[in-house]
Amino acid sequence: LFGAIAAAVMPDWRERAAQVDPVPGAQFLDALQVLRVLWEAHRTGEIVTVMRLHGVVKLPIDRIEAVLDAMSTAHWTGRVANGWALIKDAAKVSVADVYRLLVFRLGAKLPARLSGQELDRLALDLAGGVEQDLRLSLEELFRQAAAGGEPSELSDQQSAANVLRLG
Repeated sequence: LFGAIAAAVMPDWRERAAQVDPVPGAQFLDALQVLRVLWEAHRTGEIVTVMRLHGVVKLPIDRIEAVLDAMSTAHWTGRVANGWALIKDAAKVSVADVYRLLVFRLGAKLPARLSGQELDRLALDLAGGVEQDLRLSLEELFRQAAAGGEPSELSDQQSAANVLRLG
């Protein structure tokens, strides 16, 4: 029995040993990878297990589950049978939506400060500019990535270039 348990958790242990501390914004990048796998499976009608996600995106299972739970709350993904599926059309979810969910929520209540309010305002304006650059849909992003990074027929080539810099 111990051997079976060890064999079951060994891939996760091996992955954790090989990983470094996540960089700021890593959950955003993790979510895009998970969404890509779910998008590919959605196109063929497959359901994706957490273990399959783990094998493909090489993330610890707890990080995959945290990302799936956050996206489930946003009604992009859902539990189906013994796995997960994309339940919202990837053409209807923008990269900016993922950014807002996992990195920076515009409109979030700021802490009351006696000083630094102008800095907060300027930083929020900058964050809004970043969000403008992330407005392409997940569908467009994943198709572009599958094509080797060449911009598909995007109406805004600037947005495509900015997304490529992220990856």
